[in-house]
Amino acid sequence: MTIIKVDEPELATQVLNFIGNNFFTGERLQRFVQSHLVALSSVSQMTLNYLTGENKHIELYAWVDAKHCLVAGMTLNYYPFERLSKQLYFSAPTNLEKISVEPFSKLVSQVESIQMAVELGYSQ
Repeated sequence: MTIIKVDEPELATQVLNFIGNNFFTGERLQRFVQSHLVALSSVSQMTLNYLTGENKHIELYAWVDAKHCLVAGMTLNYYPFERLSKQLYFSAPTNLEKISVEPFSKLVSQVESIQMAVELGYSQ
């Protein structure tokens, strides 16, 4: 089995349909595929300068078997920190007595300086 970075549009559409079928159908699936195709990064190395505004940029990967059949797909989603900082995540203290929802910026407030955030999405 091999993991490959997907840059070619036809294969990207196939992989995104594969991933999206686990979550969406019909029109929502097509919106998922199209929004990710538009965000597909064309740069060889993601840098802070490449992330501008509120836009998301993704890298797409496929896990293929020896016959090049698709086994799994994965997206790496890059965002400017200001976009992801407002998103809410579950927060659980070490004693797990109380689970709350906090903005990402508060959860990582101990870190000195964050300028880029990466989110992993996958399907198998």
